[in-house]
Amino acid sequence: MKITLRIKAIGAILSFLLLVIIISTIYLVQNETKDAEVVNIAGRERMLTQHISKNLFYAMVVRKLDEESLGKAKAELRNNFNDLYNGNEMRGIYAPPTSEIKNQLAQIDTLLGRFEEAVDTFGKGFVLSVDAFKKASALNVKLLDISEKVTKTAVAIHAGERVVDRAGLQRMLTQRIAHALSEFFSLRTLESYKSVNDLLRQYEETLTAFERNEIFMSNAKAQVLLQENRALYEAYAQIVALLFDQHMILNKQIEFIYEFNT
Repeated sequence: MKITLRIKAIGAILSFLLLVIIISTIYLVQNETKDAEVVNIAGRERMLTQHISKNLFYAMVVRKLDEESLGKAKAELRNNFNDLYNGNEMRGIYAPPTSEIKNQLAQIDTLLGRFEEAVDTFGKGFVLSVDAFKKASALNVKLLDISEKVTKTAVAIHAGERVVDRAGLQRMLTQRIAHALSEFFSLRTLESYKSVNDLLRQYEETLTAFERNEIFMSNAKAQVLLQENRALYEAYAQIVALLFDQHMILNKQIEFIYEFNT
């Protein structure tokens, strides 16, 4: 998802509880009351929505979700709405006086439930996404190390200039994949997604070329090294695929929140 769309999505979240504020205003007008506590709660609900939205957006940027702050905001958001919906005598809040307002609040309650579900799904998906990215980063370091060994082995067994150059290309591809994946995790653009997949394809082609090289395959040490290289690459590709899957889950939640509120 592009940055502009993400910003629109986050902005859409901010409008969600405006419905609650409108309902609260109707309640105040119809009852000719100036209940400061109800007005305060309505304003607080809007602030909490902003807080949750900023929490999600900030998490995408810094790659860390403040789960404690998000959890507290969600709990207060729900508790405040329940008080508006059911009343809370201890807080000086009375239940809606008419069935019409009650029904309107019931509709908002359904929307709020779906909103909460989307935020929860986003949180779980984000945690898995961060974990997958960390694992991919660790495997990339190992791939970089083994690419260095492949290059040295190619030189040592006199595999030829072309093979040595290909080994150097493999090392360069490893570095470029790490950069592209980091960019994807931060920006989550279609361009960075395509870049990661294209670089992985090139890396796999290079590895396959080594496995078909007679000089490499006739050397026992080189064979073992290539088997290790292949295993690391497959594990890396699987983690990257998992990261992309989690990205799709996050996108669906953000897009749902955006589309649902426009």
